[in-house]
Amino acid sequence: MIALPTFIIITIYILLQVSFVTSDDPCPWTCVNDSTCKQSANLGWYCDCVHTENSGYQGVHCQTPYQDCHDGDKRYWRCYNGGLCASTGNGCVCGDSFSGKFCGDFLGGCSSGTSGPHCENYGNVSKQIQSNVGLIAGLVVSLVVVVFVLASFAKDVSTNT
Repeated sequence: MIALPTFIIITIYILLQVSFVTSDDPCPWTCVNDSTCKQSANLGWYCDCVHTENSGYQGVHCQTPYQDCHDGDKRYWRCYNGGLCASTGNGCVCGDSFSGKFCGDFLGGCSSGTSGPHCENYGNVSKQIQSNVGLIAGLVVSLVVVVFVLASFAKDVSTNT
């Protein structure tokens, strides 16, 4: 059967093969509106959205524009989904697909290149899913090998005693 040092070498080899699977584009996200795909130890991959003094983008892919508004009397609010600050009162002027005081109510009809119940998915979301499936498959194979080798090792130990 397989000796323990051989088992350790095989396991390390398999884990290294799984851990360092890369593609031409290491970022699994499609970041839009001049956002940057970044990676951190705590958050993993994420889109770092562009923000200016009074506006910017938010959402998983930085796909949703917003505008910060104020009326000069210390009242502040934010218009979502491309809404613009109303010239009177504390509300927003919304585009075609949104309504409500702050343009947060979706009326339907996603623009080109978006999907999902609130048009929150932009571009090729399947890239992230494929990356996760490959990692999980590699870990499952490694676990099966470890269980098989440990069972063989335990059988050898019990027959030798």
